[in-house]
Amino acid sequence: MKSMSYVRAMSFLSVFVLFCGVSLASAEEGSSTSPSGIQERVEMRIENRQQRVEDVKEHLQEVKENVQERRTERQENRQERRDERAQRHADRLQNRFAFYEERLGNLMEKIQSRFEQMKSDGKDVSSAQAKLDDAKDALDQAKSFGDQAVAAFSAIDPEKYEEQREQALAARDLAMKARDQFKSANSLMKEAITLAREAVK
Repeated sequence: MKSMSYVRAMSFLSVFVLFCGVSLASAEEGSSTSPSGIQERVEMRIENRQQRVEDVKEHLQEVKENVQERRTERQENRQERRDERAQRHADRLQNRFAFYEERLGNLMEKIQSRFEQMKSDGKDVSSAQAKLDDAKDALDQAKSFGDQAVAAFSAIDPEKYEEQREQALAARDLAMKARDQFKSANSLMKEAITLAREAVK
């Protein structure tokens, strides 16, 4: 039942975002008399719409993963050694961070390619490019914190967990920093798209 609700929610949100994106692109298309300007604005709207759809999917996937994680943790044997839980947590973080890294990296490559084309067409995208560069830096920071967090969780000694409680807390903090940087990279990327859209008005 929960799985069906998840699918329905994702389908509804995807259709809603698609409808809003197409409607807005159509409205803006009628407001410009330049064929090249129309094409560029529509293309930017399509890219923005696709990103929104991906954001919705990512959010729903994260919710699903969190629910599954809590369910799995409740089913675990209470006598299980804490280092094993830490290792599984490290594995989950590694998979999740790899997903974020690949998704954001691919989107940034597409946006960078689009900016290069706009530059060739004589558009000033310097502000948008600067914001995209900031997003790339944030993504690099996220990768670094993520790698450190995974390594820290993996390094917890099963025989010395109590002595390594501080290390476990530090690993958790690194994971939170990685998560914050991934969010920052995503926000900066959206700002770059907004600035690029303004450049073609």
